Amino acid sequence: MPKRYSIILYALIIILVSTSMGSANETSKTPHKPTIYVIRQGDTLWDISEIYLNNPYLWPYIWAKNRYIKDPDLIQPGKRLLIPYVDISLLGKENLYVYKLPPEPLHPPVPHKPPAPPSAEKESFHMDIIWKAGYIVTGIIEDSGYITGSEDERNVFGEGDMVNLHLREPGRISPGDRFIVYKPPREIIHPFTKEPIGKLFLPAGIIKILEIHNKEAKGIIISSFRDCFAGDYIRPYTPLRMPLIKGHAPSVSVQGYIVGSMEGTVLNGKGDIVYIDKGLTHKVEPGSIMDVVSEKGTPIGKVKIIWAEDTTSTALIIKSLKPFGRGFQVISIPRS
Repeated sequence: MPKRYSIILYALIIILVSTSMGSANETSKTPHKPTIYVIRQGDTLWDISEIYLNNPYLWPYIWAKNRYIKDPDLIQPGKRLLIPYVDISLLGKENLYVYKLPPEPLHPPVPHKPPAPPSAEKESFHMDIIWKAGYIVTGIIEDSGYITGSEDERNVFGEGDMVNLHLREPGRISPGDRFIVYKPPREIIHPFTKEPIGKLFLPAGIIKILEIHNKEAKGIIISSFRDCFAGDYIRPYTPLRMPLIKGHAPSVSVQGYIVGSMEGTVLNGKGDIVYIDKGLTHKVEPGSIMDVVSEKGTPIGKVKIIWAEDTTSTALIIKSLKPFGRGFQVISIPRS
């Protein structure tokens, strides 16, 4: 064989070996344990699933592990993404090609466990829902500082993001301390008396302090209930301990009004959060079920109290025959 052909053949062999090594490096991205990926411009869950899980049709597994993503077609560059470990050998062949999103986010199969017997005393309610719903505070809300931004100059943050903070009294704060991030409080005015009844305390997440330098600090958002922004306040974190007991009518007759909603919307429906001008001093407590009535006194919905202060409460709309909102009356008939 002529010498020049030998050189060409040798070069081709090197190129083929390099290509195969490059392919191996790509497939080696498949995680054998959950890993974190930072979303880049132009990324899609489909492409990320193809690279990290070796199958683009497994993208619902990634979506299911990142609940802050509301629309899987709209993922934001800079956000952190938890890439789960998916053992393909445990999946049936029918689960490898998911062309349509199932009614609920797809989760890896787990060993079947018999359902826990229902409690006669209490009804479970995820505490994140209560944190997200917020409540009306009648006193002064004192903050411990606020979010100023981040090293990468972003202003919107979620779970897993690092943020910069300004602290009011750094001498009282230590690395490892946890704080609630909350929105600038908005005043709630009664729809009929026109008197202020308090300010809405609306949590956005939980932050852990990592470093403190004079009045400046760094922290990480370890849990988020909604997007956190530069300018959001922080105050010491205290776990919620109020039990949510099984749904029932208040022990006395109660008449009150819806005085606002979590989103500030005029009309609301099933699944929305509203605030009531009655609370613990009126025998309204978590678990209380109240009817919402129209101007003619016709029942048009039901709300369930999920948090109660002394004179106000937070309620989840559990039934809505028609939209309703601020100014609508709520009533209850005492349980016998």
